[in-house]
Amino acid sequence: MVNVCISPIITSKNLKKAFGESTPVIDNLTFSIRKGDFVSIIGPNGCGKSTLMNILSGFSSPDHGSVAVNAKNIAYVGQNSDEMLLPWLTVEENIAFPEKLHQIDKVIINNLLVNFKLESSRKKFPGSLSGGMKQATLMIRALAHNSEVLLLDEPFKSLDFDISIRIQQSLLDIWTKYKPTVILISHDIEEAIFLSQKVMIFSDKPTKIKKIIDLKVETKDKNISFLSSDKFLVIKKDILNTFYEK
Repeated sequence: MVNVCISPIITSKNLKKAFGESTPVIDNLTFSIRKGDFVSIIGPNGCGKSTLMNILSGFSSPDHGSVAVNAKNIAYVGQNSDEMLLPWLTVEENIAFPEKLHQIDKVIINNLLVNFKLESSRKKFPGSLSGGMKQATLMIRALAHNSEVLLLDEPFKSLDFDISIRIQQSLLDIWTKYKPTVILISHDIEEAIFLSQKVMIFSDKPTKIKKIIDLKVETKDKNISFLSSDKFLVIKKDILNTFYEK
C-alpha cells in the first residue's frame, strides 16, 4: 500500500474489471493513497490504467471489489482538450464551467491564470488557443474549483517538451501550495519522476502492482537540473528495471 499509517483518501480493494475477455483487464487490485499525495501510474499499453481512472472518476463500475474516494470535489483532466472545452465560451468562462464566472473566486482564477501564463488569453475562445494553452485551461479549471482530488489521464501526451515542462512546473507549484491529492497516468517515466512523490508500476493485464517507489525527493529540488542529476538517473533505472522484469 502507498501509506497505511494515515487515513487514506482513495482506497481500492480486490478490484476486478473485464470487458468480455477471458483475461480481466484488472484483477484483485488493492491499494490506498493518502490525502495530499502525488502518485503517478506507469504500465504497459492496455494494462488498465485508463480503466482504473474511469472507475475512480465514477464513469465506470468495477465487476468485483470496491473503490472509495473520500472527497466531495473530484476533477478529471484527459488527453483531448478539444472534447473537454466548450468552443462558445472564453478561457475564463471555460474555467468557471459548470458555474458562471461571477460564482467563482476571481482572485483564485487570476492567480492561476498568472501561474500558468494565460492571463493575456482569458478572453480568447478555444479555437484560437494552442494545444498547450488548452491543456493549461483544463488544468486551471480543475484547480479553480477547489478540487480535493485531481485525476490526470496523460494530460501532457500531445504537447511539445518545452510546453509540457512549463505546465508541469506550474502544476507542481500549485500542488506544493494547495496539496490536492493527484493521480497521474503517464507514459513518460521522466514526467512521472519530475512530478510525483511516488510511482506505482503496473504489470501487464491482468493488472497487478509490481512495485511502488517512494522517490524521496523534495519538491524544491525538482527543477530542470534535477532531470540530469545522479538521483534522477538512479530512480529512472529502478523504474525501468521494475517495468521490464518478468
